[in-house]
Amino acid sequence: LIFAPAPAAASFGAADPSLTYVEARAAAINGEHARAAQLLATLADAQPGQPQFAQQALTEAIGAGQMDLALNLMGKIPAAKLSTDARLLLVTDAVKRHQAARALPWLNTGASNADLTFLAPLVNAWDAAERSDEAKAIAALAQIQPRSLLGPLRDEEQALILLKFKKAAEAEPYARRAIGVAGAREAHVRLAMADGFLAAGDRARAAAMVEGMTSDSAAARQRILSGRPSGEAIDTGAKAMSAVLTAFGAELTRLGRSAPPVGLVQVARYANPANSSPTALLALLYDSQGRSDEALALLSTISQNDALISQVRDVQVRILTNKKRYNEAYAIATTAAQAP
Repeated sequence: LIFAPAPAAASFGAADPSLTYVEARAAAINGEHARAAQLLATLADAQPGQPQFAQQALTEAIGAGQMDLALNLMGKIPAAKLSTDARLLLVTDAVKRHQAARALPWLNTGASNADLTFLAPLVNAWDAAERSDEAKAIAALAQIQPRSLLGPLRDEEQALILLKFKKAAEAEPYARRAIGVAGAREAHVRLAMADGFLAAGDRARAAAMVEGMTSDSAAARQRILSGRPSGEAIDTGAKAMSAVLTAFGAELTRLGRSAPPVGLVQVARYANPANSSPTALLALLYDSQGRSDEALALLSTISQNDALISQVRDVQVRILTNKKRYNEAYAIATTAAQAP
């Protein structure tokens, strides 16, 4: 997903903006979203009085995971006209930089699209936690409304925040409830909790978190049992944001009531590039759009040592089987079966 613009295209765009726009649209239709974003950004620079070019460039850039370009485009668009994905990116970027005060205004800009203020408790809680203010962090979590989109994840966040402060005994009931409602995210949540308990110095409770994990997660489970973290810890605001946005993206994908949430999932990846879950989800979204080669290329970037590699292999096999590439699917399935 790296864009390398052809010199001819760049000079061509400068000479004839209308043809550059056609080229950009053609690139988007062909799935070359990074190239489309760059071409549209060139038009936005050349014609600042036409904000629609910046808006289209921003949409393409976020969808292609070109977040540096996307962030540079934000200033060319009125705040009230920024898309939900764009505002989530601004929030996430601020959270990554430990700047909650800069993140919060983007949750509600008066725009006609989604009100994101339900995320304020999450931003505030982790900002306080990272500043070692336990009381303020817990108080912020208490502001999560049970019926809000964040409501089903409240126990999970409560456990993670308590573990941040090494309150293992207090965290345990919340952790168990979070695992119980995690659904398809269960393996990730179990490992995140286990890592949290290890960081809190409680190996017994860490081991309890991975009891009952399926055999295809044996390697990750063994890491925990030997006292080594799995690498799935959620101990910063950025990691928490990545996990939450991934959960939202998975639910939207399951419901299938709107366009595939590619932009949302790309923001989740930006929040925590080490989190393989949004990358696997993005691969499934690409495959659903007929972009199987891109999906497989994306999955190949995930380390074979990733704690959730078994789930990644499952996605690879599913995509290859759907494309009738049975020999490749069998080879991956065999590798998975032979893994420790």
